[in-house]
Amino acid sequence: MVRYGPITIDHHRYEIPPAFLAEMIVGHVEEDIFDYKYAVIDDPELHSAWLLRFFQRVPFFCLVFQSIEARHRIEMAAGDYDNSSLVYDNPS
Repeated sequence: MVRYGPITIDHHRYEIPPAFLAEMIVGHVEEDIFDYKYAVIDDPELHSAWLLRFFQRVPFFCLVFQSIEARHRIEMAAGDYDNSSLVYDNPS
């Protein structure tokens, strides 16, 4: 897992609810190199959710929070903050 400012990126390991997946906007740079799906979320803590896929087989799930503080609040509430991940809270 990589945490960079208000963004968290991890390997895509969980099933996305079909209703949410159907609402995601689909795009690609080159279909066989990089494609993505995203949805803007109407939430005071979260901005958007992304599914990123490289070379049609390497999937990642990304959450973009409204702020670094929002990311910290949600991670702490979920008990999901661990120091073994790469954390860049002060991107410059």
